[in-house]
Amino acid sequence: MRDANPRGEHRHRRAIPLITAALLASAACARPIPPADPQFVSEWMRHYYGLIRAERISPPVASRVLAYAAVALYEGLATASPRLVSLAGKLNGLDSLPRPHPDRRYDPILVALAAERAVLDSLFVEGLPATRAALATLTDSLETARLALGIPDGVRADSRDLGQRLGAAILVWAARDGFEETRMKPFRPR
Repeated sequence: MRDANPRGEHRHRRAIPLITAALLASAACARPIPPADPQFVSEWMRHYYGLIRAERISPPVASRVLAYAAVALYEGLATASPRLVSLAGKLNGLDSLPRPHPDRRYDPILVALAAERAVLDSLFVEGLPATRAALATLTDSLETARLALGIPDGVRADSRDLGQRLGAAILVWAARDGFEETRMKPFRPR
């Protein structure tokens, strides 16, 4: 005869949802990060040129904006690829940049987006409202598409944090590099 223990059965029933939640959480943490889409870079490059034309930025300033933005994009993508070597220490005045924490996982696209947004929001702080809206729309749409691939919340948060720190460091470099001094100089083609 079976000994019925309602309390024991009830305890097991309560444990099942907890065990299921723990298994799902561990599976989400172990899920591989989707590879970066090469179209991501070309999408940004097309928008750079459009923004520069819309803002009527002089060639010297445009070249600096492109350089700082491209470094932000590259460094963000480099966080997940051992083949991409950081540009810190390789470009004049860019001595160091924040690096990924070895015990955390990052999504390179989200890191690049956060770095890019920090850099471009600052460089275009006095930009046309349409330019600023275009930047926000592009960044938001690319981030939404990336998150739809199932990036875990912890990876998303760590990626944004690293990207924002990268962007801030690149802006410090841009300031030391003389960006503000060249920004308002009149350009006279020879």
